[in-house]
Parts: sequence; structure tokens; C-alpha cells
Amino acid sequence: PYAILKDIFHVGASEFFQNRLMRFLAKLTNIVPIDPDIQLLKAMKAGAIGLRNGKILNIYPEGERAFDGELHPFKKGAAILATELNLPIVPVALDGLHKVWARGSNKIRFEKVKIHFGQPIYFEELKDLPDEEKYAKATEKLKETIKEMLLEMRA
Repeated sequence: PYAILKDIFHVGASEFFQNRLMRFLAKLTNIVPIDPDIQLLKAMKAGAIGLRNGKILNIYPEGERAFDGELHPFKKGAAILATELNLPIVPVALDGLHKVWARGSNKIRFEKVKIHFGQPIYFEELKDLPDEEKYAKATEKLKETIKEMLLEMRA
């Protein structure tokens, strides 16, 4: 529903928004054009500002689209934001998305995609750990949850 979609925002690589059409699409879909690989602090601040204002941040924890449909190493940005702002993460497992828009391709295909929304993950038990350990454990908990969700979807 639009009532939810209007509150979702994304942080995306600014290189994808250098032409008029892509800038229009970025605005339409609430994408903040900041490249997290180049401007990590700016991207994290943009995410934190949106979250503090009650918005929903959509993050792909691997940092990019998968090319083979398998899970790859997760980056810790989602864990940092969730633990520092004391917010839950709602895990989402996507299966088949790599077939719709393959990396390196301009073609979008019509393929079956399965989507499963998990229960919110809270990280309260990690709050007293040193930062790096806290972020690593939160990232691992998120990855394991999504891995289990994918296994259930594929069974």
C-alpha cells in the first residue's frame, strides 16, 4: 500500500543517477543518491536521519545485487544503524531476484521471485558488547536468519 511505500527510502550509488531519467526514478522511489562505497559516513548519516524521522530504510546487507542467487558476505551497515539507534531489523529473503535484473545487464526479465518477510530481529542482548563485536554478532544474526528463511523457501 502507498501508505507504507511512501515511508520507505533507500541509499543507492550516485553513479546510477547521472541522467535525467534515473534522477526522476530516484526521486519517485525515494532513493538517496549517495554511494556508500565512496561516502560511507554520509550514507550512514542519511540512513540515521531517515530512521530517526520514522521512515523505513531498505538495505541490501550484501551491499549489491547478487549475481548467482546465493548469499554473499554481509556488510555491517545495517547492524551499525540497528544497534546504535536501538531499532529492529525486519529480515527479508528474496529468491530469484538475480534472474530479473542480472548484474552487468540492462535487460529486465519477467521471472518468478519469492519474497518472505521474517519477524523483527532485536539486538538488545548485544548492547553492552564492544562496538566491533556488537556489529559482527548483529550482522551474523541477520545473515543466519535470512539464510534459514531462504532454505525454508527453497524446500
